[in-house]
Amino acid sequence: MVHGRERELRAIAAFATGVDPTTLVVSGLSGSGKSVTVLAALGRAGMRDGVVRVVRSASARPGAQGPAGLPRLDLAAWTAPGPDGEHRLDPVGLVDAVSGGFGGDLGPGPRVLVVDDLDTLSPARAAWLQRVSDAAYERGWRVIAAVRHVPDGVLPDDLDVLALGPLDEPSLRRVVAGTLRQPVAADVAQRLHRWSAGNVRVALELADPLSAAQLRGSAEWAGPHAVGPVARRAYRVLLDGLTPAEAERLAATVGAAHPLLALLCRERSGAGRDPAGLAPDAAVEAVLEGLHLDDLPGLPAADHDPRAVARAVGVVLLTGTAWAGVAEPWRYAATVAEWSDHLWWTGGADDGARAAGVRVATELVALERLGEVADPERLRADLGVLAGTPGLHWVGVCVQVRAHLLLGDVEGARHLLDRARPAEGRSVAEIVARDVAEARVAVVEGRAADVRAHLWHAAQLRPAVEDWLPVRGLRIVVDALLDGRVPEGDLPAPAGASSSRALGEFAADLGLAHLAVGQAERAAELLTIGLERCSWPYRGRAHIRADLVEAVVAAGRIRDGIPARVRRLVEPRWIRRSGPRPMPRPPTSAHGRCWPGGPRSRPAWRAGCPTRRPRCRCGSACARSSPTPGTAWRTATTPPQSRRSARRPRSPG
Repeated sequence: MVHGRERELRAIAAFATGVDPTTLVVSGLSGSGKSVTVLAALGRAGMRDGVVRVVRSASARPGAQGPAGLPRLDLAAWTAPGPDGEHRLDPVGLVDAVSGGFGGDLGPGPRVLVVDDLDTLSPARAAWLQRVSDAAYERGWRVIAAVRHVPDGVLPDDLDVLALGPLDEPSLRRVVAGTLRQPVAADVAQRLHRWSAGNVRVALELADPLSAAQLRGSAEWAGPHAVGPVARRAYRVLLDGLTPAEAERLAATVGAAHPLLALLCRERSGAGRDPAGLAPDAAVEAVLEGLHLDDLPGLPAADHDPRAVARAVGVVLLTGTAWAGVAEPWRYAATVAEWSDHLWWTGGADDGARAAGVRVATELVALERLGEVADPERLRADLGVLAGTPGLHWVGVCVQVRAHLLLGDVEGARHLLDRARPAEGRSVAEIVARDVAEARVAVVEGRAADVRAHLWHAAQLRPAVEDWLPVRGLRIVVDALLDGRVPEGDLPAPAGASSSRALGEFAADLGLAHLAVGQAERAAELLTIGLERCSWPYRGRAHIRADLVEAVVAAGRIRDGIPARVRRLVEPRWIRRSGPRPMPRPPTSAHGRCWPGGPRSRPAWRAGCPTRRPRCRCGSACARSSPTPGTAWRTATTPPQSRRSARRPRSPG
């Protein structure tokens, strides 16, 4: 598969099927893909069985290779050294040998002679190529030559030159990913493109020794420390004849645009590569900002540089990872006042905003461990203070967006994201965090297609995000909503590897996906686990409780009343008011038959219901007519519009 060469493929195919007595010269540096492009174009034009390729034409043992399955033809008998010592094939003998050796085995249609491995198209080589073309045209062959360099000057009129430039970055990324069968992170592809200058074989030489983690961006790769043979061959034409002083000047000139060429020049001048080292604190921060998490042996100590600690907390809150096996991240709560500024802002803030930032960071770190928010109103007020400050760090924005969502403030979350633009100058962690935050808001707003688009963009930059528990949950939800895909798998077995909040949100997302595909029984189980793990998930308490009640009702689990485990989750305020006392039993009067959890074997009006309404059932007019526990359950799980409509007087019957 050839990527990024559509114009060249069309031009080569048009020449091969044309009738003009011309020769096509395809030029490009070594490794630019000349031969691959030519053969792909001829194959696309349906001429694969009519192509003969001549290789090593300037050596003492040239050869010709026909279509697949045919033996190689030795052309040594038709070559002899010229006055300059270079071997040259006899043009007429070459065409006669190819026509006689392969003529009967080639398929019908046009026949193309591809002369490969020519170096610089000197005047002598151009004249030789013309004689080959004349002899080939008389026998019905077209000639295409692949050369590395066409010097400036006047070429014969019957030689058409098609130059292959460097591949663009997306095309080079597809080639590397397809060849190595590994996903390549967007910034890694950008670095490969910069170092290789768009040369395919040079990029593959650079990428081949990289680990899967380095290709995915999970481990850092800053560039090569030495130049390989493919790159040396590609730049040989440019460097031949340069003195060490000239090479040093060239390195200073092209260093930023062509770092590999600059490295070659420094080697020739004796300077070598200038290693750039980072201080330990800055190195940890760079690893976290780049999300090179495979390079992170563990989280920094609590007395580490505050910026590095803030980046570590941000990554913990972003990924939901508890870093099992190393010192847990919750120890940072003891020093929150030292690092919270760096979590929320790239610069600084006033004292009032900083105090609010300390309180928000303390609350959200506690939420990771316990799944509870101690003071939601205080959190709401502090989030409002943070939202009005400039210079927000985008990882902190993602954390704030989730806090707004769990409080039910979708408008506040959207306002924060609208301010998080543009992406220029932002780190990988910030861009990925913004995409994850956008996906969360899109789930709450019901925009499943946008969720998929944001997750795709984040995975392009860091494929490893697909393994994060929060992203897995979002992906499962959107696959169920858009494709009707039944969720596979279950809650992660190593529970200690993820925070309580992340596990609760993942269980809730998994439950929503099961509910979307009609598996209500499993949905009720997972939503129950989710609320037990985290009673303040990003989709909000009202949404999750409504999903839970819907799943319980759809699963038919209310025949014997609402299960006690579910009732505790959908009636938190009522249970909190009752404190440590045991849950009260249903009323003993006949009216108690109408509250959620009581038997519903007969109409309430026949059992002495005070409303005397024949339609009285669980959660209907009877439950709303008196302050029974059913009222609290109904209020906690009914949308506001339904509550208003429920207050309207209804006629008996």
